Amino acid sequence: MNGNQFKLNIRNPGLRYTVLFNGDKDYLLKAVNSCTNSNEMTIPINQKIPILTYAPPVKAISGGLNSYCIQGEEDVENWYDIFKMKHYYVIYLNIQ
Repeated sequence: MNGNQFKLNIRNPGLRYTVLFNGDKDYLLKAVNSCTNSNEMTIPINQKIPILTYAPPVKAISGGLNSYCIQGEEDVENWYDIFKMKHYYVIYLNIQ
């Protein structure tokens, strides 16, 4: 593992999973919608739902502003179309 990777370890009874994500010093692991006023998240049963992202900040067209918070206001499925982000990770949870 080098300085531009993030290691995600999931440890739960009956499940052990480790994956490496490539990024750089600007990438941030954060809860989906973590910039809203609520810290609560509703997790439905039998449905894949995004819970975490590992992504760089959104770069403004003017080049003068980079933001992580604006990402939380948009659906992660549409980040490429909205922000033209070429690389980001979305970590989903599906409770069955």
